[in-house]
Amino acid sequence: MSSQAMNSDIGKKQPVRAMTCAVIFGCTLLMGCGSSSPYAPVQGKVTLDGKPLADAAVAFTPKQAGGRRALGVTRADGTFVLTTLRSGDGALLGDHHVTITAVDMVRSAKARNMAEEFGSLAADMPTPPRKEVWRAPKKYSDKETSELEFTVESGGNTADFALEKESA
Repeated sequence: MSSQAMNSDIGKKQPVRAMTCAVIFGCTLLMGCGSSSPYAPVQGKVTLDGKPLADAAVAFTPKQAGGRRALGVTRADGTFVLTTLRSGDGALLGDHHVTITAVDMVRSAKARNMAEEFGSLAADMPTPPRKEVWRAPKKYSDKETSELEFTVESGGNTADFALEKESA
């Protein structure tokens, strides 16, 4: 075979090799390094004095620095599913501080009366501040006082929390 024919064959094979390498590299990037994810699904239920706690915000804050917080909201039956980046993807693997916040902002009777009495004119009047009505003890809403913790492990996780009202 002449050297000119060999150079011609090499020239044809190099783009094919480059394309093959690019495809393999691209597939590797799409798959990542293995199938392990730093997140795992977390679902659970929150009860207060044995009854489901609806419309409560549930937050898992990683104890490790720099980790993203996962959030969920309880349904009428007290169940929740956590989300960090995409709906239902769960929480970062590892130890978490857990907070549960169930508070309503309620207009006072004075504010309601003003709205009824003055109608649309009430919009221009200063409104009294709303009042916080805690449906679950406030201590659970702060990671420093909550004392709730959970360790997220690979695979599915069930995190049930049975809260109790503070005794007076």
